[in-house]
Amino acid sequence: MGSDVDLMAFLHEHGDQQFCRACLAFAFEVSLPAVDSTLAVVGQQTALAEFPGQCAICGRLAFVTGLERRSARPPEDRVLQLVLDQVGRFLCPACIARRLGLNIGTAQKAVWQLRGSSGVRIDGPACSECGRRGLVVGPGRQKSFAKTVGRARHVPETKREPRSDPYAKAIVEHITTAFAEDAICTWCLAGHAGVPIEDVRERVQRVSSHIRITTKPGNCPECGRRDTLFSLGGGQ
Repeated sequence: MGSDVDLMAFLHEHGDQQFCRACLAFAFEVSLPAVDSTLAVVGQQTALAEFPGQCAICGRLAFVTGLERRSARPPEDRVLQLVLDQVGRFLCPACIARRLGLNIGTAQKAVWQLRGSSGVRIDGPACSECGRRGLVVGPGRQKSFAKTVGRARHVPETKREPRSDPYAKAIVEHITTAFAEDAICTWCLAGHAGVPIEDVRERVQRVSSHIRITTKPGNCPECGRRDTLFSLGGGQ
């Protein structure tokens, strides 16, 4: 194949069509492995869809590749939604690509674009679907949310603020959820709980009258920033 630029130009020229690997190999006079590797490179530069369908050249039913529909949600949004729906599971880019009908290069790029997302963990255990070890992605801090919120619910009702106070209830739910089971710094807590950074300490103080919260200086395990770290210390 001349270059990934040639293939990208070809796919853009036929933006509403999809092609099988065999026809692309024949059209560009290259091997099937060369088609795969070039498509992966192109997929990292422009979003490509890959799914079972009819090839626009030969008409056969096969796995075909073409440009993502303009109306489709961005790949990183779809990958994030898939990851957050897979509680306790980790997926490799190949399985993500197969699940979402994406080219492997497009799936890989989407995964790396999610590295800064607080809800995602990269480089976890083996893929829960195919067993492959290597780069996998799964829920990050959120995977501990259910357990943490469960701990918060064991706080005696008499020690909570009145249920009629929605502001207090929101504080408890947001901050205990954001804590998960790890220590967390002021900045990350603000981002997780949707609380203005200047209000975090005051809200933590309110919650600490109902749930034991410990504070200590250290490096945040999430962002690495040196700051005051908050963590759950059990019910009072």
